[in-house]
Parts: sequence; structure tokens; C-alpha cells
Amino acid sequence: MNGREERELVLRLYFYGWIVFLALLGASAALFPMDVTAGTAVGGLLVMGNLHLLRRAVLKALVPGNRVTPGSVLPFFYLCFILTGAVIFVLISQHIVNGLGLLLGLSVFIVNVFLVVARLTGKIVYKTIMKEAV
Repeated sequence: MNGREERELVLRLYFYGWIVFLALLGASAALFPMDVTAGTAVGGLLVMGNLHLLRRAVLKALVPGNRVTPGSVLPFFYLCFILTGAVIFVLISQHIVNGLGLLLGLSVFIVNVFLVVARLTGKIVYKTIMKEAV
């Protein structure tokens, strides 16, 4: 992959994340009580906030001539991971949001990654089939 492909992948992951989040939020609002929907919103916003930080860091690292080392980026992500875990712990232990809704909102990331990987796999399979057909 070159820098352009990685940049497109990160932007696609971010864009699909918002689509999946809004779809899950709409489904939650239609099918579940309001407390579950509130949990879905909070979980989805946590995921999207982390995706935003990831997108910024990766795009900054992909700037030509920029020297980014894992030692300069990893502590930031560890801190984000610890803070996200602490927020989730407080939300669940203090019964601020519904656990099912929070889990549904956090699943935005898993569904999002699955969709992006499925799309990329489809492209690779299509290119392989087209090469064999020629």
C-alpha cells in the first residue's frame, strides 16, 4: 500500500463508522426503550471519538517527510485506551446508561471494521477473477 491507499482506508473507516453509528442509533430508537437508545448513543460516540483520534494520528503520520516513531504514538493510544476503559467502567458501575445500549453502541467499531474488510476482500476477489478471465 502507498500513502494514498492508507489515507483512503482511514477515511473510509471513519465515514462508514458514522453511517453504522447512525443506523444502529435509528434501529435502537425504533426497537428499544429510550434508556437503551441513550446507551447506544453514548457507546457510539465513544467509538467515534476514538476513531477521530486514530484518524488524526494516522493522517499526520502519512504526511510525506514526517518521521513518526511508534514510541511517539503508542503512549497516546495507551492513554486513550485507559481513559475509554475508565469511562466505560464509570458508566456501567454507576448505572448511568443501559449496559445493553452501551454494548450496542460500542459494537459500531466491530461492524464498521467488518464492512470495510468485506469491501476490500470483494475488490481483491473481483480483481483476481478478472485477471483469470483474461
